[in-house]
Amino acid sequence: MRVPCRWLNEYLRRAIPLEKDQIEEVAQRLTAAGLEVAAVERVNNIEGVFVGQILSVVPHPKAERLKICEVSLGRERLQLISGAPNTVEGALVPVIKPGGRLPDGRVIETAHFKGERSEGMILSRAELGLEEKSPGIWLLERELKLSVGDDFSQLLEFDDYVLVLETKSNRPDALSVLGVAREVSALYDIGLQKPDVAVHESGRAISEQAAVEILDALGCPRYSARLFYDVRLGPSPLKIQHRLAKGGMRPINNVVDATNYVLLELGHPTHAFDYERLSNHKIIVRRARPNEKIRTLDGIERALVESDLVIADAQRPVALAGIMGGAESEVSAETKTVLLESAYFDPITIRRTAKRLGVRTEASRRFERDMDPEMTLMALDRVGALLQAQGSCAIAPGVLDLYPQRFPKRVALLRPSRVEKILGTSIPEEAAERILTRLEFGVKREGLDRWRVEIPSFRREVEREIDLIEEIGRIYGYDKIPPQRPAFPLVAGRRERVEELKDRIRRILTGLGLSEAVNFGLISAEDVKILGARYSYLSIRNPMSDEAVALRPSLWPNLLRNVQHNAYQGVDGVRLFELGKVFTRERGACRERLMLGIALAGRALVPLKGKEQIYDFYDLKGIVETLLVELGFRNFSFEPSAEALLHPTRQAFLKAKDDTLGILGELHPDAAQRYDLPWRVYLFELNLEEISQRLQTLTLPIWSEIQQRVTPKYPASRRDLSLLVPEGVPEASVRRILEGERRVERVFLYDLYRGSQIPQGMKSLTYEITFRDWTKTLSDDEVNEMVARMEARLRDELGVQIRKT
Repeated sequence: MRVPCRWLNEYLRRAIPLEKDQIEEVAQRLTAAGLEVAAVERVNNIEGVFVGQILSVVPHPKAERLKICEVSLGRERLQLISGAPNTVEGALVPVIKPGGRLPDGRVIETAHFKGERSEGMILSRAELGLEEKSPGIWLLERELKLSVGDDFSQLLEFDDYVLVLETKSNRPDALSVLGVAREVSALYDIGLQKPDVAVHESGRAISEQAAVEILDALGCPRYSARLFYDVRLGPSPLKIQHRLAKGGMRPINNVVDATNYVLLELGHPTHAFDYERLSNHKIIVRRARPNEKIRTLDGIERALVESDLVIADAQRPVALAGIMGGAESEVSAETKTVLLESAYFDPITIRRTAKRLGVRTEASRRFERDMDPEMTLMALDRVGALLQAQGSCAIAPGVLDLYPQRFPKRVALLRPSRVEKILGTSIPEEAAERILTRLEFGVKREGLDRWRVEIPSFRREVEREIDLIEEIGRIYGYDKIPPQRPAFPLVAGRRERVEELKDRIRRILTGLGLSEAVNFGLISAEDVKILGARYSYLSIRNPMSDEAVALRPSLWPNLLRNVQHNAYQGVDGVRLFELGKVFTRERGACRERLMLGIALAGRALVPLKGKEQIYDFYDLKGIVETLLVELGFRNFSFEPSAEALLHPTRQAFLKAKDDTLGILGELHPDAAQRYDLPWRVYLFELNLEEISQRLQTLTLPIWSEIQQRVTPKYPASRRDLSLLVPEGVPEASVRRILEGERRVERVFLYDLYRGSQIPQGMKSLTYEITFRDWTKTLSDDEVNEMVARMEARLRDELGVQIRKT
């Protein structure tokens, strides 16, 4: 919201001085009171700009596009060079003399163009700050009744400041100059004066010439209309045009400008229909019918749905309610009679339609924030008063005002003693009452500590006693409330166990050389295609772009995008992990889980096998094993899995007993190609909620930073065991038998071989097995006996052979 300070002062009984320090103080106090002023813009004065008349126009002898103009300023004549295509003899134009200054600070001096002298410049509306871009010079309309030699610094409102407010959604009353003036009135304890809304009625009553019907009272609880006849379209007074421009709106004509002026002034939108273009001269407020369309004022034909609220005549929609008028009923140069609308619309209905169509207007911006239903008549009369002051219309007697179910007056009880308890400071009752009164709350004392406060209709967000206390506090000034120590002792809190688990995982993984990634919880349409239909996605109903169409059902898509970005930037290797939520739909409800994801790709951070080492499946498996052991897990295994996104023969489930905790493997080559990845990528995903629950049941002291273990008293014995294992037998099954022997302390797989030296359909696994007895030294015979038992079980249960060579 842009609020010109000269306009603001019109509603204050004591004007705020237009000085930089004073205006900046107003901005600071408004911000402290909850109306954030994002910027204060200076509107500089102009010098040397007058109304001139073009006496003659001749082509420039040496420049085809330039013209030499003789311009009269009354007592003097100037020769000016103009390149504007609309330069015509006899026109009144704004002219700046040599030495004059424009609003942007430029000083204009005498110049020469191709040998011809230009003593100043003929100005456009843009150069005077009335619009952003102009097609030519400003031809001053005769209806403005200007005289040659008039000083433009007296015709327009320069030497001003504009407050640029970031108005929050709960304060629609502040989307108006009057609303901001009300705040300043309360902050500075200055009287507020309302604009003139008196109109003169004449002719036939509106009820004899027009009709209004509301078919959807939920979408439109109130609709009011007035009839203006003998309308004479033309330019608005220059002061109104300048105020509109400073307020961020473009002047068009006196009727449209009057509605826009009232929108900025009172904050309530109105809309003018060409009365003669309304079928049967009737307005019907209803929902759109199937397959209906409307061409709006921006020239776009829009398809409507049955939830859209429209303003229609007897045949067709003529406006999108609260958003934009229709082209077929707009006011034009031929308009003689205007039906003016002022209504209150359901904010949710307006917001949904505006969002669906992608249309945001000054009107919809206000209606969707819940406007004042009691402002409709004042807005109508204010538009009428402005037009009648210009002599631009006559007004038919009466108002068509349909208000099927009035909003009840809202009242809240306030205890003055409660104000001090909540705010922590004593505010005199007279000061508190004066604050509420300045804000137009009605205060009636009903007892020793009981006020009955009537809430104004434009403050829709105020409902309870605590809201009234907030109003008193913000106007009184929170900076005036003395700081105090809390009256209650502060108790140190402790972190939840899941947060401790996440921190522990971060320490372990960063210690292993991984970096943490933090991604948004949304994935792109392309990610959804790659992941396929195995997930039940939670789609975004109105996505901002194709890059964010659904909540992520897995951490992998975001991590793969991170790997892709690193590859594009020329990074050699990627080692990433992420802790975050994933979302799926289960049994019609949203289910969210806390997960850990890991992605490895490219060159290893510290190569251990030569000059260059590329990450492989076993690097990832080693990281997973190290993580689980450091967390306190001992009994887990890896078993074959069948995840479609992973390579069919390079993936595994992480299991604890019969429960699946996670999955790891190499990204499927087809998916890697779709993500345009130059490396093989290895992925892991772990269900942290399952991990957290299991850790809470473990008897190991897993939450301590250091775990103690007694040094063995007796030495260990080691044996190497080479096995020929059928390809279909998982390594986990072999390990389970080896670790099943009671005095086996450690089983370490240090070689895996497939090749021509072993039978087809077999793989060679070589283990180093450590035996230890904590009560004595094991003999060779005892170790050999244990090895024989393991070999027998492997042969009988899994079909494993002992490899001799």
